[in-house]
Amino acid sequence: MGGLKLMELPHSITRQAYIEQIRIVEANLKAATSGDIDHALLTQVQKRLDSIAEKYQYSNEIGTARYKLYELQSLVHFFKGDDDNALDFINQAIEVRGNSYARAEKIKSQLQEKSHADNSQMHSRTKHEPPLQLQALITGQRSSAIVMAVLSVLSIYFIPWAIFYIILATKLKPQEVPSRGLIKGAAIATLPLCIGVIPIIIDIEFWKMNKKLKEYEELGDKAFMPDKEWQTLQTNHKKGGRVAKIILVTLLAVLALFVVAAILTSIVSNRFSNTTSFLSDSSMQPYTSSEHGFRVNFPGFPETEHSSVDVEGRTIPLTQYSKFFDNDSKGYMVQTGEYTSEIVQSGNERGIIDGAINGTAKSDGYTLLSSSNNSSVQGYPSGNASYTATQSGQTYDVYTINILRNTKLYTLISIGVSKTDFDAFVSSFQFI
Repeated sequence: MGGLKLMELPHSITRQAYIEQIRIVEANLKAATSGDIDHALLTQVQKRLDSIAEKYQYSNEIGTARYKLYELQSLVHFFKGDDDNALDFINQAIEVRGNSYARAEKIKSQLQEKSHADNSQMHSRTKHEPPLQLQALITGQRSSAIVMAVLSVLSIYFIPWAIFYIILATKLKPQEVPSRGLIKGAAIATLPLCIGVIPIIIDIEFWKMNKKLKEYEELGDKAFMPDKEWQTLQTNHKKGGRVAKIILVTLLAVLALFVVAAILTSIVSNRFSNTTSFLSDSSMQPYTSSEHGFRVNFPGFPETEHSSVDVEGRTIPLTQYSKFFDNDSKGYMVQTGEYTSEIVQSGNERGIIDGAINGTAKSDGYTLLSSSNNSSVQGYPSGNASYTATQSGQTYDVYTINILRNTKLYTLISIGVSKTDFDAFVSSFQFI
C-alpha cells in the first residue's frame, strides 16, 4: 500500500501519545507488507492496534482522529486475507471521518471488487472441482503412490506392485475426486509391503484418505476447510515451509559430508591396509627396535635371535627379528649386521650388498633367481634379490632387500608370500 500520511492534530498530551503510537504501528505495517508478507510481524501489528484501541478508542480527546486506528485495522485484516473484517473496519473509518474520505472509499471499493472476484471463483470451483484441501490431499496421495512404485521396484519381490502404484498415480488427479474403492484398494495392497517405516506411514495415509472421502460423500464441502481459510493457512505456512526446507537441505548436506568422509576414510584405510596389512592370517602390527633404530610392521610380535658370521676374517654380530604364520609356511624377517669401518670403505658399498645377496643364497641354500644392487632406500644404497627355497618337498618364493646404512647392513626377507606383500612390508620399514 502507499504511504499513509497523518493529519495534523492538536498537541494535547493524549492526542500526541496516540499519534506517536499510530506512527510506530504504521511503520511496522509497512515493514510487514513490503515484498513477501511477514505474518509474524503482521500479528504483532494487530496486537498493538488492539492495545491502542482498548486505550484510546473511546477517548473524547482523540475525536475523529480514531479513523486512523480503523484504517490500519482494516489494512491488517486485508493483508491477512480477512476481507469481511477489513470491510467492517474501513466502513467505521468512513463513518468517523465522513464521506469525503476518498482514500477509505478507494480501499472499500478494492475490497468489494476482490470479494466479488473471490465469490465468483468460489462458485466456479464448487461447481466443477473438489475443495482445495481435498485437492491437496489427492496430490499427496499421488506422491505416495510414486514413492511406493519406486520402493516396489527396489524390492525385487514386489515388482508387480510397482505397476499397480504407477496406474494409481495416473488416476489420482487433483481436479477429480477418486473413488473410495480405489483408495481402499491401495490401502489393502500396501499392507504386504508394511515392513518398513515409509510404507507403514503411507498405508496409514491411504486409510485416512478413505475416511475423508467417506465424510465427503456424507457432508459434501463441509467435510473440508473452506477454500478461503485453506488459502490463508497455506500462506501462513509458506514461511514455515521455507524454514523446513532449509533444515532439510542442511541435514542432507551434513549427511552428504558424512558419506564423503566415510568414503575418504575407506579409501585411506584401504591404502593403509595395502601397506600394513597383508594376505595372511594375522594382522600386521608396528614393531620398533630401539637397539637397531628401525620400525617395521610384523604379523605379530617377532622373535629375536643373536648370532654371528665371519666376513673377511672378522666376526660380524647378527641380530634377526622374525615372525612366521600359517603353520610356519610364511614369514617375515629383518636381519641386522654390525660391520666395521675397515670393511665398509668408501666406494665398497655395492660390493658389500652383492656379498650379502650371494651369501644369503649360499648359507641358506636358496636358488638365486634375480638380483639388482643399484637401488636405494631412504637415501641409502640397497640391492634387491629373489630366490626359491625348497623345504619338505614344498617350494617357496623368497624376496630380500639389503640396505647399507653407515656400518650397519639391514636385510628384509619374506618367505612364502607374494611380491606385493613383500613390497608392502618394505614400505612399512622406517629408520628412527
